[in-house]
Amino acid sequence: MATDPAPNVARILPSDRRFPDSPDGGQLACLCSRCGQPITEEEVEQDGPPIRVWPEEVDSEYRFHPRCFGVYEKETQ
Repeated sequence: MATDPAPNVARILPSDRRFPDSPDGGQLACLCSRCGQPITEEEVEQDGPPIRVWPEEVDSEYRFHPRCFGVYEKETQ
């Protein structure tokens, strides 16, 4: 059975934070643009690397936990 996608899939929201740096997932400075929490090494191993979006004409990035950006967690088998 298919589920409806999260309403924030593949969209930058006005409340999302933009960052001037680009730390690797798992580093303390790697914060999610949506929830503000660190993207930890454990989360990277479980859910995949941060999703990054680079706005045009701006030297910055948005980065997200996959679940915060609306990408569903891997199904367990």
